[in-house]
Amino acid sequence: MERVQTISSEAVEDVTKLFDEQRKLSVKLADTDMKLMEFEIIYSLIVPKNEREKNAKLIQGLRDKEWKKALEKANGNEIEAISFYLA
Repeated sequence: MERVQTISSEAVEDVTKLFDEQRKLSVKLADTDMKLMEFEIIYSLIVPKNEREKNAKLIQGLRDKEWKKALEKANGNEIEAISFYLA
């Protein structure tokens, strides 16, 4: 014997809202990716290569410094440090 389960209209509404939120987030992320891609193309066309390399090293240094701070704050716990680093 097959068992049929009914789904309440509230559950359907909740799932529909969840999908709508995910759809909106996906559109927003796609838009952000396009803007980033546009920036990268324009940046590479306008800024000389040696300047881009210099900036990349500077940014990497700052990221390394912030990661070390986050790791110290998290007492060496890398998982916890991620939340501090991204905050």
